[in-house]
Amino acid sequence: MIGLTHREALGWKSDAAFHERLLERNPQHIRAMVRIARTQRRAADELRAAAATLPADSDQRRSALRMRKAALKDSAAWGRRATRHEQGRGSPEAWRELGFTLLALDEPAPALRALERARGLDPLLKRSVAELVAQQSAPRRRLAAEMYFAIGRCRSALGSRETAADAFVSAMRLEEGNLEYLRMAGISLCRVMRYGEGLRLLLEARRRTQDPAGKKELDVTIESARRSARETAARLIADGEARQSEGEMRKAVTLYERALEVNPVSARAMIRAGWLRGMWFGRYEAAESHFAAAEALLRKGGVPESDSDWRQLKDFRQALAKQKAEEEEEEGGG
Repeated sequence: MIGLTHREALGWKSDAAFHERLLERNPQHIRAMVRIARTQRRAADELRAAAATLPADSDQRRSALRMRKAALKDSAAWGRRATRHEQGRGSPEAWRELGFTLLALDEPAPALRALERARGLDPLLKRSVAELVAQQSAPRRRLAAEMYFAIGRCRSALGSRETAADAFVSAMRLEEGNLEYLRMAGISLCRVMRYGEGLRLLLEARRRTQDPAGKKELDVTIESARRSARETAARLIADGEARQSEGEMRKAVTLYERALEVNPVSARAMIRAGWLRGMWFGRYEAAESHFAAAEALLRKGGVPESDSDWRQLKDFRQALAKQKAEEEEEEGGG
């Protein structure tokens, strides 16, 4: 076998042969079908890893990739045979294996159908992620995490970004030590503009990553996400200002708060949201909380006090203090 040790090559071949002999004795042996499918898929994984170590344009690499595809097709054939069998139609293991193989073959739509079927049949996966984390052993959580991660990959490939992000986050929660799950959860959250959560996870992934090349790649991803967050927040603030100028204060404050969800370190959004909370809705404590947070952000960012955000913050604070004092005076006089 190209790029594999003799032991590895004999290992998956002998395992498949063993289960094929079981099928000769009992053609209805569903578990044997599933095991053959899994053995072929794992052989394909080993061939892919071996191919990655070979020169890009070499005949050996092309041969290894051809063998990988053949192993995956063989695995899919056994998986379909298992799931079409009367007993196999109710087997979550058979559907799960078929889904993993179809995903490896870059067929996300049928892969997702198979994986969702497996999830619907598996009592373990009918439980909430919180229940799985609290009640299940590490191997069972790992199995559930692998399923959610594969479902996330399928949904992402099919353009369902929101549900893909949810699946990736579920996988990460089930196996918190898995860096790939953590990284993909962060990336997927940023793709759906949940930058606060996503950047937190990406920064944690960078902290845990030991490989310098991996850190560098994450640095690029993090900076890109931060830039997108700033640009998206700026658009939301501009929309909020437009609504505010038209007298639509509730819509304006909603847009400012949305800008803060996208970019929690936007002092400008914090100032504008605080101003409307206090001046138009009388929520002075909420307004001051926003102002205090904005001031901390401006100081942390080293923004000079001559900046327009500082001036606006001071003006808004004074105006709200004056309005609050007048209201208290009127209430006292009444």
